[in-house]
Amino acid sequence: MNTELTANQYSAIALLMSGKNRVEVSEILKINVSALNQWIATPKFKQKQREAAISVYEESLANVANLTSKAVLGLEKILDDDEEPTRTKITAITLILNHAEKLKSYELERRLERVENILSPSYLEITASVES
Repeated sequence: MNTELTANQYSAIALLMSGKNRVEVSEILKINVSALNQWIATPKFKQKQREAAISVYEESLANVANLTSKAVLGLEKILDDDEEPTRTKITAITLILNHAEKLKSYELERRLERVENILSPSYLEITASVES
């Protein structure tokens, strides 16, 4: 049994990730919605869709990280501008700090996931039963 997805199934994932709903995807791919629903229900499709979502999220975070230095420079200009209202300065500071915290949290989640993947399933089961 082939465990890879077909080209149409990968196209469905891309279309769903782009915001199309199931009816639109089925019309574009010229398939029945019920066929699409069957694809979506399979573990392999779910896995590939999750991987695609993670990839999009990681790319977005990379874009945010790349803009961070530019944002910090903009923040510095706002903070140094005596004519900027205090409220504007506080809003700018809050936005930058929130994004920085999200990046930090995401990196910690990735590191934890790598550690969990290294540990054997039996070790995780033993640990979970001890904590219960």
